[in-house]
Amino acid sequence: MVLVHRVPREAARRVEDACTSLRGETPEAMGWLDRLTHAHQRQFAVELYAALSEMNLSSDPTRVIELLEAWEATAEIDAAPEVAEGLRRADKHYREWRAV
Repeated sequence: MVLVHRVPREAARRVEDACTSLRGETPEAMGWLDRLTHAHQRQFAVELYAALSEMNLSSDPTRVIELLEAWEATAEIDAAPEVAEGLRRADKHYREWRAV
């Protein structure tokens, strides 16, 4: 069990939902998990486990919350292949940044 004392109620709820997702259940608030590709679902689980482990040591849910937000954005891209393709194409227009 993950300790979620002394954190805001909303953060505690999101952390508990994240723990539920690691048990193979999809909380209603995390329906976006189903839009991740299978490879991204596996990567999400690994990263979430690491973030929850870190939170157990520090009692700071910040990394877990940021991870959830980032993966939710990834799910939106996974659900819209045309957006992902546009991002891949747009990436070719950037030059490598060099320090002066």
